[in-house]
Amino acid sequence: KQKNALADEAEVRIFPLITTGAFQRMIAVTLFWETSMQNQQQINIELGPKEAEGIYSNLALISHSPAEFVIDFTRLVPGVPNARVYARIIMTPQHAKSLLAALQDNIEKFEKQYGEIKTLGDHPQKQFGFTAASSSPNASAE
Repeated sequence: KQKNALADEAEVRIFPLITTGAFQRMIAVTLFWETSMQNQQQINIELGPKEAEGIYSNLALISHSPAEFVIDFTRLVPGVPNARVYARIIMTPQHAKSLLAALQDNIEKFEKQYGEIKTLGDHPQKQFGFTAASSSPNASAE
């Protein structure tokens, strides 16, 4: 199996983070390095209390231009006709490909431990979950 060159250069580190009170949370951070980079440095990443709560999403709309990938995370709720974007992530094509490799690696590890993840691929008439958007990132005004 061929791997992304940047993913081969990835380094995972665990950083302790103090949030509110004496509560301590450990964060796994994947750092990607350029192949030409000689001196690697540690990067401390802060995770605020609001971000630590996370945002639930059951639908991602993905679009791209020659310079960037845009991922809009939204949530579909039964009986509610409208959905809103809760988070928009914009990244370079190189970082999008590195994210794909990291997700593939983590899914393989998850399935090895817990078994195969079942998807709704058996029901093509029902569109659910993460899909690719057909419009460009700047197609709609926010």
